[in-house]
Amino acid sequence: QEVCVIPKTLVRAPTAFSPNGDGYNDVFFLHKIGIGSFEMSIYDRWGEKVFETIDATQGWDGNFKNQKMEIGTYTWQATFHSLENNNIQTEKGSFQLIR
Repeated sequence: QEVCVIPKTLVRAPTAFSPNGDGYNDVFFLHKIGIGSFEMSIYDRWGEKVFETIDATQGWDGNFKNQKMEIGTYTWQATFHSLENNNIQTEKGSFQLIR
């Protein structure tokens, strides 16, 4: 008998990260389970897009135009294909960049 397991869709984000080069939490990643196609954008407090990717394995290193971004609050938005319900979903949130 054949069994098909469809993973529950789960997207979680850290509330802070510290791109200070110490090897701990240096890159902002979303933790994802059960997704297909993926797109993520990160915005500064003025709404300027400072990072964008369609690679679910790529995270943000805290830089924009080869400059370290300021300490503060940033927002993220991710749009992805949920394998659980075969729909396109959008999740969003905010986090702190600390050094």
